[in-house]
Order: sequence, then C-alpha cells, then structure tokens
Amino acid sequence: MKIKSLLIALIIGVVLLGACAAPVPSPVTQETSAPPTQTLVATATSTPSPSPTKTASAPTTQPTQPTKPTQPSPPTSPASQTVTPTSQPTKPSGWTEAERIEPDRAKGFNYPYYLYIPTTIQKTNQTNYLLVEGNNSGGVASDDQTVHDAAAKKIAEKKDAPLAEALGTPLLVPAFPVPLKYNPGGTGSIVMNTQGLDRSTLLTNDNDLKRLDLQLIAMIDNAIQRLSQRGINLQKKVLMDGFSSSGAFANRFIILHPDRIQAATVGPCMGWPVAPLAEWKGTTLNYPLGVADLKQIVGKDFDIQTFKSVPLHFYLGDQDPDQMGGEEQKLMFQYGSTAAARFPEAEKIYQSVGCSSQFVLYPGVKHEVTSDELKDIITFFLNHMAAS
Repeated sequence: MKIKSLLIALIIGVVLLGACAAPVPSPVTQETSAPPTQTLVATATSTPSPSPTKTASAPTTQPTQPTKPTQPSPPTSPASQTVTPTSQPTKPSGWTEAERIEPDRAKGFNYPYYLYIPTTIQKTNQTNYLLVEGNNSGGVASDDQTVHDAAAKKIAEKKDAPLAEALGTPLLVPAFPVPLKYNPGGTGSIVMNTQGLDRSTLLTNDNDLKRLDLQLIAMIDNAIQRLSQRGINLQKKVLMDGFSSSGAFANRFIILHPDRIQAATVGPCMGWPVAPLAEWKGTTLNYPLGVADLKQIVGKDFDIQTFKSVPLHFYLGDQDPDQMGGEEQKLMFQYGSTAAARFPEAEKIYQSVGCSSQFVLYPGVKHEVTSDELKDIITFFLNHMAAS
C-alpha cells in the first residue's frame, strides 16, 4: 500500500510540475466589426492594430474637438456619428460573382467595369448609394487587358465585397489599364500611373485613356441607370473608398468632382493627399501636389466650396513606406521625409481651408488595412449615409 501511495503521489507531482512549466496562453482580442480571416489587402494582418491616433479638421458636421496626433487614444467617432457596425462584414456563402459591364464608347467609357450587388441590399423605395473604388493591378504594367480585368474583379469580389455587404451598397470597380507602352520599365516601374490618376494621365492625348475621371463618371451614371431597372434606386452622389493607388485615385477624383461625392475614405495615397490650395508656405503646389494649375489641366477651376463640404476620412499606418518620387518627392520632403511625417502637415492644410475632414494615424501599421481601420471605415460611411 505504501508503494502504491508513493506512486500516486509521484504521478500527481509530475502533472503539477508540467502545469507550472507550461506557457500561459495569450489573451485573444475579440473583433466585433472585421472579418476573422479576410482583410482588405493581400498584405493585411489579421491581428488588430494598436489604437489609432485620430485628428480632425473641424468638420461642419462633426463639432467635437478630436484628439491630436501626439495623444494616442482608442478610435472614437465625432459627436455627430451615432451609427456603429452591428455585425462582422463577411462575404456570404451564397454570394454571386461581380458582373462585368462591357465598355460602351457611346456612353463615355472605353473600358469595362465590375458591379457587385451585396446580399444585404434592400430593394425598397429608400434611395441608396453606390460604393466606388478604383482598381489597382499591383504595379503591373501590361497591354493585356485581361490582367487588369482580373485585378478589378478580385477587388470587387474579395477585397471590397465585405465592405459592400456591411454597408448594404452595390459596388463599382473600373478596370482601367496600366499600359506597358507608357511604362517601358514594366512591373514595379510605373511612369504613367493611370490607376492613380496622376498628372500624365490627365494630360494624355491617347484617345482611349483621355480623362479617366470622366470615364468613371460615365460608368457611375451607367450603373445607376442599370440598377434602377432592377428596383435599386441610387443617389447621384457616391461613396468612395481607396487604398494605395486607388487611394490616390479617390483623393484626386474628389478634388476634380466634389459634387459627385457623398463621403469618402482615403488610405495611403502615394505619400501625399492633394492639397486643396495653390500654395503653402511659399511653395507653389501644382497638381497632384495641389491645385495651382488645375484649370490649365482640366479646363475648370477648383470648386473649393463644394470640396469643403465633402466628409473625408484620411487614414495611414505610421510604418507605411513612402511612395512618392521624382520632383514631387523633393518638394514634399520639406514637409517630412516619410508619408507619416507629412501627415500632420497635410491635416493643417485641410484644416486651414475649413474642410470637413479627419486624419487618423495608426501606430505600428504598415501598408495594409487592419481590422481597426476597417471598423472605422464602416462606421464613417454608415454615419454619413444615415445623416443624408
């Protein structure tokens, strides 16, 4: 009996010793608004980002004073924002593929676009919005249109489908090309960034590529008409989202056509948001750094009054690499050598003219969209849809 008792005591001791030596599991943070396995960009992490630093430029519809960039705090919405996401944005199991709409030169667009209809859309008499994001072929220059079609389709069906589902809005993604003939360096060496609506794109004499901003408006109007025939009524103004090249496209499109925007979220936009000014601290800012020569390029003055009324949500990870080069980089380096360093200066510029904008810097975040960023994007859109 003594031997048996000693064996039992020995076994219990070994178990307890193993338990003491085992590592303590880390606590798991439960996300309430982001998909558990899906992120908005291929490089996005599924780990929640640190609490963002949020600032805002005294928006007319958001009276509460925001937190300054040097005072990190959990993300909060301006006082006028009362709607919060109630469920995780996920692509449903019964989703359908995005519909490819063929080019229609007679109607003003020379390239196809993709239209995704979320299962959450309400076919009622209530007028909804169209969500628009520019396409991004990942820096791939190619004269093969199927390359850009595939990239646009992926954005419509995977990257932004969860956002469309969360908002209950149809989604439009154009399939604009990045022509190899204008980018002889090929992949990773883009000279004419059509998908970023850069200066050379607006100045091109190529008939197919002329005024891609106006071609996108033609696509929007075409989609609105198509969906109205299906019992889905949409406002003329749209919601616009963008990240990286599509963020630059969104920012620049809004500068050109603020009258067509209900609200917009703009992620990293090639290292610098377009300044809604012709000059800042003695430096002339030509497009796309600013609007000094915008009339010479597009034939009309910058509509500052309408632009100021558009609710804008700019967001950036403080570890996001700089994407600005050439002469533009030399000018912008006077405001900071990285996108994150220039971010507060861009905010000051937008604040100086009274824009309805907020700038949010996320600590520790690289070139990606995290669950925290997605949550803020959804909340921002929901509130500005509800406020209309």
